[in-house]
Amino acid sequence: MGKMYALFVSEEVLEPSMDNEMILTGVGHNKGRRLDRTLGTLIKTDFAKKEIISEYMKIIDIIFCKLNIRNCIMHGLGETFDYLNIGIVAIMFQLLWDVAACEIFND
Repeated sequence: MGKMYALFVSEEVLEPSMDNEMILTGVGHNKGRRLDRTLGTLIKTDFAKKEIISEYMKIIDIIFCKLNIRNCIMHGLGETFDYLNIGIVAIMFQLLWDVAACEIFND
């Protein structure tokens, strides 16, 4: 993927950017800092901000960055956190439907 990214940049198919590099190769570099492709870093990319409707970006940021629901579920963070809460589950399920239907993306 690194060679494909380099080819796309050299042929001017893509602009050389940390976001494009991270999305395509799995690792981006910004001022000597390594950025691995994770849900949190993908959400914060300029590409995601441009492609996803702002209202959905706010919901995604709250759920996955501020509330850190993904890590709470996967790593059991917070003994009192109830990831089966009907409100959280309903929002996440609706978000999943909207992603599958491409409703969250700008035209």
